[in-house]
Amino acid sequence: MRATQSKLEDIPAACAGQTGTTTQSANAFTMIELLVVITIITILAGMLLPGLNMAREKAKQTKCAGNCHQIDVAIHNYIDDHNDCIPYVADAGFPSPVINYWSENFQDYIHSEEILKCPSLERSFAVANHIRCDYGRNYSHISTKPPMVMTKLRCIQQPEKVMELVDSKRNSTAHDDSWLVYCPSCTTTNLTKQLNVHDRHNGFVNVTFFDGHMDPRRWVEIQSGPDRDVMWFH
Repeated sequence: MRATQSKLEDIPAACAGQTGTTTQSANAFTMIELLVVITIITILAGMLLPGLNMAREKAKQTKCAGNCHQIDVAIHNYIDDHNDCIPYVADAGFPSPVINYWSENFQDYIHSEEILKCPSLERSFAVANHIRCDYGRNYSHISTKPPMVMTKLRCIQQPEKVMELVDSKRNSTAHDDSWLVYCPSCTTTNLTKQLNVHDRHNGFVNVTFFDGHMDPRRWVEIQSGPDRDVMWFH
């Protein structure tokens, strides 16, 4: 009787052990299943990351546009205080060791150097004794340096089409010239990116016009578009 009872008691234990083993095997990932999951995650990440990067860059472009607006306000405050005269881009011959950039002559109006730094342009360098500036002003035809006559704002007949300020970058290997932008030659049709205008916002350039509005443009529009001569005030 006791032997029979012992055998009966052993049956549930054996069954329990067998059931646990079966459950554990059913819940375990096979190597193929694990590889499939990893592959799916990789594909989803590849699909999502470009969109996230574009969204991040869009936020930086918005911050950059805010910087451009503040600089535009500073320029127009200067114009109001100086008999409608557009401030010089530089107050000495270029290039010259004594040149003073517009951004440095503007401190009474800008108040903060941070608005001169674009969040989309990662760099820490600046020429010795000069502050960093990631925005270039229209240099060639509007206002360059003394003793040239300063251009009056009222002389710009289409201020909504003439560039005041654009995203820029260093173009010269000898010095930092990001604080100004040169116009292309009137006969230039070369599409090589030889200007220091910088399309850093998902292929667009933030362009501020003399009427105060900002409009993103493609680099090619600025270089050789149908409104090129008007934009550069040729």
